[in-house]
Amino acid sequence: MLGITTVIFLLGNQCGLGYTFDSFLYIEISEQIGSRVFWNNDGFNFRPPAYPVLIKALGTENIILGNLFCLWASLILIFQFSKEISTWKLRVFYCILITLATPLYLTHSFLWTEPLFTTVLLTAFFALHKFIKNNQPLWMTVSLIAFLVLPTIRLAGTFLSAPVFLWLFLFLRGREKWKAAASFILLIGLFILWVFHFNAILSQGSSLLSFSDFLNQIGHNLANFLDGISIWFIPHLAPLFLRIVIGILIVVILGFGAIWSLRKDSLSIYGIIAACFALYYFALHPYFHVTFYTVERYLAPMYALLFLTFFKWINHFYEKSNKSTKKMLLIALTLQCIYSGLRVSNNILLWSKTRCSENYTDVLKSAKTDFDKRYSEIKAETLNY
Repeated sequence: MLGITTVIFLLGNQCGLGYTFDSFLYIEISEQIGSRVFWNNDGFNFRPPAYPVLIKALGTENIILGNLFCLWASLILIFQFSKEISTWKLRVFYCILITLATPLYLTHSFLWTEPLFTTVLLTAFFALHKFIKNNQPLWMTVSLIAFLVLPTIRLAGTFLSAPVFLWLFLFLRGREKWKAAASFILLIGLFILWVFHFNAILSQGSSLLSFSDFLNQIGHNLANFLDGISIWFIPHLAPLFLRIVIGILIVVILGFGAIWSLRKDSLSIYGIIAACFALYYFALHPYFHVTFYTVERYLAPMYALLFLTFFKWINHFYEKSNKSTKKMLLIALTLQCIYSGLRVSNNILLWSKTRCSENYTDVLKSAKTDFDKRYSEIKAETLNY
């Protein structure tokens, strides 16, 4: 897995990582670290500090190595998780799908927070799984620390960490129960302090939406999220109606799967993953306006964990199925692998071709100019407010 993914990663990023508005913002924030400006409410620098600190430590030119290291660390954790799939054929299919996962390469091929976020998220759930399985307090401590770190990378990590802490508080006993409670209180306290200190909403110069606009935004985001998650399974060329139906079906399966898993075992790691994703998925809808192309980026950190959960459920069904059903299931997984392979190949070639083109430097300069202009406007709006 490590060898193949490294080759695919290097092919896609042979001319460097991709940059978006957020990329320039993280660099801008990293340059402010150590100065008084970083702690003032006079800019768009309310973003969590972990990734800008990493950029500051490694340097912009070396952040690609940080992304590659995060990719390796994530794959090692994913491989350890795959051992939970008892049927070896299904385990092989899971590893192939992760090796060919476009969401994984997408987030690691840009200067974004997601590589670090994904690695810490996998660490958190892996340590939690170890604790639940072996009842070793050290793993519990590692998990709680990792979950507390998540919101320092992306504020949306709060939507994953808080439900886990509450769940552990409800179903654990003894000292671990109160560790979870203390972690939840600390998380919420830090989140409130962070948002108020950096004045996140006002820093964007935005105002509260009217109720009708709020509903329209949720409807818009819901359609894009359903469409975005369906692309993991069927091409975007498929009819929109079919993509939306597939998206709804995936969310429904996750919901019922979470209930089924947690009713069997209140501390089932797979039930917790499915439930957390459902909460994270819907919590992002009113958060801000999203487009179809940004949805996969936001959902990508959960990709490996979600597919692990799906495969764990499939494994349970597979072991109780007859030969013909097993054969059909393996054919379906083969088709899924082919689709994933074609999709990742297309995207890797696109990223490489775009970034290695002669005019890409000019494109980056133009994007940086647009960012500087927008950043100045946001800063002025904040000061005028």
